[in-house]
Amino acid sequence: MLNPFTPGPTETLAVTAATASVALPLGLSGQVMITNAPDSALAFIAFGDASVEATVNDTPILPSAAYIFTIGPDATHIAGICAGAGTATIYATRGQGA
Repeated sequence: MLNPFTPGPTETLAVTAATASVALPLGLSGQVMITNAPDSALAFIAFGDASVEATVNDTPILPSAAYIFTIGPDATHIAGICAGAGTATIYATRGQGA
């Protein structure tokens, strides 16, 4: 049975060559859609608590791509980083579905 993604609130993360993080939007679901803006560089993300940091060995997010992740209750933040001098804009949207 098809269960389309139902979006909720969104947070924006500005990503550079230095790791940065933002609190994930609150929601009832353990799912989050991560979108990398079309004019962005390749970004790498990690989920965790307020101290989470991303490295270039974490999950890659391609430009113009959107991925849905199921995350645990301890994942309250998302961190991102770009390799080299690139920059990216990552959108984290809480929701439910696939």
